[in-house]
Amino acid sequence: MNVAKGVPFSISKLIFVLIAILVLIIGSLWIRGDDLPGVSSGLYLDEAHVHGAVSSVGAQVDGRISALHVELGDTVETGDLLITLENDALEAQVDAAERVVKQRRLELNRAKVADRLAKEQAEAALIQALSEVDAAEARLNAARAQQDLRQSELERIEELAADGVASRSTLETATEAANAARELTKRREAELDVDRAQVASARTRLEREALRAMDVNILSQHIAEAEADLEYLRERVNATRLRALDNGVVVGLPSRLGDSVASGDAKVEIWRSEQIWIRAWISEDDVSRIDRGDSAKISVSAIGDEMLDGTVNRILVSSEGDEVTRSGQPISPLLPDDYRFAVQLLVNADDLVRHKLLPGMSAEVLIVPSG
Repeated sequence: MNVAKGVPFSISKLIFVLIAILVLIIGSLWIRGDDLPGVSSGLYLDEAHVHGAVSSVGAQVDGRISALHVELGDTVETGDLLITLENDALEAQVDAAERVVKQRRLELNRAKVADRLAKEQAEAALIQALSEVDAAEARLNAARAQQDLRQSELERIEELAADGVASRSTLETATEAANAARELTKRREAELDVDRAQVASARTRLEREALRAMDVNILSQHIAEAEADLEYLRERVNATRLRALDNGVVVGLPSRLGDSVASGDAKVEIWRSEQIWIRAWISEDDVSRIDRGDSAKISVSAIGDEMLDGTVNRILVSSEGDEVTRSGQPISPLLPDDYRFAVQLLVNADDLVRHKLLPGMSAEVLIVPSG
């Protein structure tokens, strides 16, 4: 904190020194028993940095990096395009799937048209056959009436011939007329049977066309399957366009333009601007002096002399003496060699956004214990 160490002078550092001196004076008075309840000595931590969480966006398909749409330090929003990959094999599969869907739709349309025409023809044939039956029945009824009439005349003439009133030629004529009427009735009955058979055939044909509609349903199912395959492939193509999952700042990029990547590679790391805090390193001897909820004053070198208000959120410990950055995990500089403990301090989110703080920015913290 002093000039001898090469640290530039600033008003914020002067304020920190004054606050620290004041807190120390108040603390010493409290230790001597003066009536200053609830106040203890402040704790000054000069090993502090802006800290945040990172979301990683990785490739879900193999491909070649054809475009990098962001650079390190760029601010992005959820959904922004980060990287575009090329995958010729996948695009070829999409083209083939689109052709399959198009062909099956064409087959379905043709089948529907053919089925509609066949059904209409079968319905027309049935209507025609039913009409023929009606006409045949009418002709048969007329033939039967004529047969009954001719038979009655024959019987009457036979009686007259027996009485010697009717001549033999008259009897023969009546007999021929009765026989002809019976033959006509038989022909009309045969015609009716044929027409009824045509009705049965037309009904069978119509039922067969109804069964063909099931083939159309099968074609529809095939189209649904082909469309599902196409949708899956299109989703795979969409996966070649890597997009931001959160608002934030790009802090990590993959290999160079043109490089080939496998699924899971080409990760873009984005510092999530809505999840940021201050992490200050604290010695083992001082850990017991602070507690969650303690207030703090924070100075960040990058924003000048403005002081930020903070609150102790939790105490962190590192078993290895350092911190390994993992996908989706918080990032910050490594823990100093002589520290195993850190304090997480929450700061007003509006202040963090307003000052555009980035992970790794150095800070200084003065914690005022409440106990």
